[in-house]
Amino acid sequence: MKIIVEPMALNWDQAQAFAKYKGGRLPSPAEIQQIARHRPITVDVWCNEENPEAPETAKSWSRRYQAVKGKEKNKLCLMLYLVNT
Repeated sequence: MKIIVEPMALNWDQAQAFAKYKGGRLPSPAEIQQIARHRPITVDVWCNEENPEAPETAKSWSRRYQAVKGKEKNKLCLMLYLVNT
């Protein structure tokens, strides 16, 4: 089981459609916790390849990097979806 993490500006319907397009599905927060407790998982973080230093890149979302300004936070969300491996 793989959890994909992708920062993007999407509403819920768009996020569901994107996850389905990528061959996965959106999990609930409770499901993520259950999977993390009971199964080994890998986490992939996808970045903005066109501008790797932009705030929407993966490193901006780690606890180590908290330099994302409020304006950008309102435009972006972290999207998690599950893919069977």
